[in-house]
Amino acid sequence: MVQLYNVGISFDKHSVLEGVSLDVAPGEFVSIVGASGTGKSTLLRLLYMDLMPGKGLVRVGSFSSDTIRKKQVPLLRRRLGIVFQDFKLLEDRSAFENVAFALQVTGAKSADITKKVMTVMGRVGLNHRRNAMPHQLSGGEQQRVAIARALVNEPFLLLADEPTGNLDPVTAHDILQLLININTQGTAVIMTTHNYDLVRKAPGRIIQLKDRTAAEVQLKS
Repeated sequence: MVQLYNVGISFDKHSVLEGVSLDVAPGEFVSIVGASGTGKSTLLRLLYMDLMPGKGLVRVGSFSSDTIRKKQVPLLRRRLGIVFQDFKLLEDRSAFENVAFALQVTGAKSADITKKVMTVMGRVGLNHRRNAMPHQLSGGEQQRVAIARALVNEPFLLLADEPTGNLDPVTAHDILQLLININTQGTAVIMTTHNYDLVRKAPGRIIQLKDRTAAEVQLKS
């Protein structure tokens, strides 16, 4: 489903990742850990092809970095769910409208949009807050809206880039549990974080980024 083979990338001649190889199977939960600046966000950007590798190959589903054309990148991203640390919600739209927007840009019918948004808002436990504006929501609620938006197109893979970075420990645990629940329903999840305590509570494999490379690790509880 996802494969990175001997991937390297540099910015301004500064190597960020070098010789990174990784396979993720359908339905897996994979945590990618590392200190700030080790390339966690860069790795995810390679997966949704916001960046292309300077070396090696990235495959996501049926898309490959060596053959994908620019006009195909939006097609790839519609099959992915992407969640960011800073939520990236539209401040002038309600929670419902933020989620609906992800369907509107694909040309979905209004009736289908309403049904799908209500369903996914229920999955993240926010139907009762669907009419609230972002500034009326707590950080955890905003992240739940962002996750709902990422799920509404029924992605096969959810990419979560430091999804708990702006949240307190209790709320961070709640968001992790939500991601775990999403994963148990069949969606693969790749989560990046610098929080080693958090990934100890996560299922699946842990990949550590360090010194520009990636390796699977076992963390002591």
